[in-house]
Amino acid sequence: MESLTSLVADQAPEYMKPKQAAAYLGLSVQQLELWRWRAEGPPYLRVTSRIIRYRRADLDAWMSAFERRSVAAAG
Repeated sequence: MESLTSLVADQAPEYMKPKQAAAYLGLSVQQLELWRWRAEGPPYLRVTSRIIRYRRADLDAWMSAFERRSVAAAG
């Protein structure tokens, strides 16, 4: 299986496990876990007490919120 980092966004699954979401975002699984614990980071779905999923559209929207056009816009 190809790693998600080598796939374009349209080929990534709609719902991702934490490991897949971390690879998609270029982050560690531990970082996503920390953000969930702190109620930070991208939105996620808690399907059961042990099953976490991330929706691709939510990850894309979350990343888009960090888009800047210039250093001055970073405010």
